[in-house]
Amino acid sequence: SCPKKWMFRYKDSLVPIAEPEALNYGTAVHSALAAFYAGKPTPSLTPEMEALVAGYIECDPISAMGHTVVGVEEEGMVPLRSPSGRAAQWLLFAYKVDLRTVDPQGNQWLVDHKTSNAPLDRGWLTLSDQARYYLWAYWQKGLRPVGITWNLLRKPTIRKKQNETQPEYVERLRADIPTRTEFYYQREQIITDCNDLPKIQRELWDVSHIIGKGPIVRNP
Repeated sequence: SCPKKWMFRYKDSLVPIAEPEALNYGTAVHSALAAFYAGKPTPSLTPEMEALVAGYIECDPISAMGHTVVGVEEEGMVPLRSPSGRAAQWLLFAYKVDLRTVDPQGNQWLVDHKTSNAPLDRGWLTLSDQARYYLWAYWQKGLRPVGITWNLLRKPTIRKKQNETQPEYVERLRADIPTRTEFYYQREQIITDCNDLPKIQRELWDVSHIIGKGPIVRNP
């Protein structure tokens, strides 16, 4: 995702002292959704996150689309392949996918949960390498997802009022969510052309051979 980030982590052995708050928020919500779809108790959350996740569970947008969940937090590794198609012995692509679902027509989809203040941008999602690489990895395993469902839980924009207690604010948030479910919970489905798979395979092969070499620049 960023050569500079790679350099800090794997060449200089540096890691952040603390994760940014936005990442903590996203990690907590991801864990709650994983528990929900796995049929396990949801972990402890802040009252605001709890209200957002509770509203999500109430409407369960994935089930509302008619999709059946067949995999939760699936992770693994597949070997990269050379331009000639030869599987590499020591070059591996690792992945972790939030959900795998099957739609009413029997098509498989990968699902990626997002938390953000902003709505999903379909144009940006169409160009996302993350989705393309995940799909390629699953095709290597003999599975055939047709695309990816981006599943957004949008952070609340209403804020605690000056003379409002925290419980009063959370109650107001809980009341607001059912009236604006399309604001808080958004999905975009991007279908990937299987003809792109050879190009994706070549991209991953090329990237694996330039990691740690050449100029270390930031991802713009």
